[in-house]
Amino acid sequence: MNNLTNNVNFLSNVSFKLILNSTEFANTEFFAVSASVPSVSINEATGGFRNQAGFLPGDKMNFDPLNVRIAVDENFASYLELFKWMKSHTNQTDLKTVDISVIVMSSHNNPVQTFTYKNAFPTNLGQLDFNSQNSDVEYVYFDATFRYDYFTISGLETNSFCE
Repeated sequence: MNNLTNNVNFLSNVSFKLILNSTEFANTEFFAVSASVPSVSINEATGGFRNQAGFLPGDKMNFDPLNVRIAVDENFASYLELFKWMKSHTNQTDLKTVDISVIVMSSHNNPVQTFTYKNAFPTNLGQLDFNSQNSDVEYVYFDATFRYDYFTISGLETNSFCE
């Protein structure tokens, strides 16, 4: 039995789409320039046997936050969308969450895998850096951090264990 992939093309890190809710967060979707698939870990249980430590896999998966880098337009639309969303959580009881999808594209610009982050909301907007001493034009970006309950993976060769 050979389970080696039949696609030996390496994955490029420049082809992806970020999808939130285009009616409310169109600028965030449009100006997203990078996204990282977060780390996943599993707890371990320690069990001893004859003065030796032994380890067993735990029963809980831990998901690190989703980090996205977003370009800022001159009207601050991409920044303000997320700022208003965060601010709304501080003064209301109806907390807004959305599913965020990162769609990874192939070298032919076809969707390969979709990582869907369930019940996501922003927890941090990074700083905006300005510097009048730059000799070249440098555009402004900020990092946004999202928390979510869990994520699913779906795509071409995804097995059912990813759901």
